[in-house]
Amino acid sequence: MLKKNNDSVLAIALSPDGKVLVSSSDRTLRLWDAVSRKLLQTLEGHNGWVYAIAFSPDGKALVSGSSDKIIKLWKAGSRVPVQTLKGHEDWVQAIAFSPDDKMLASGSSDKMIKL
Repeated sequence: MLKKNNDSVLAIALSPDGKVLVSSSDRTLRLWDAVSRKLLQTLEGHNGWVYAIAFSPDGKALVSGSSDKIIKLWKAGSRVPVQTLKGHEDWVQAIAFSPDDKMLASGSSDKMIKL
């Protein structure tokens, strides 16, 4: 059991190799060692609650979507987002990478899907 989230757990994602679990709680992402259950890293950068997270198929990137209407792309091991994507007019609630790692899809309360 992992108990170090600040609030309700809103989303989780498991890395493709099954070694890292990421959870979102409030405005933060927490990366956990899936075997030892130790907290590895906390990522901060959203101004709203994080409702959507996903690992890239190669496991080298992580993406998060938030009630701040923003998507952030994080490089594995980095505490700072490498890219910020704007364009939704409401909360980002769903996010997914294509299997070939070339496309990102996001869904929002603005009733839009963006690629």
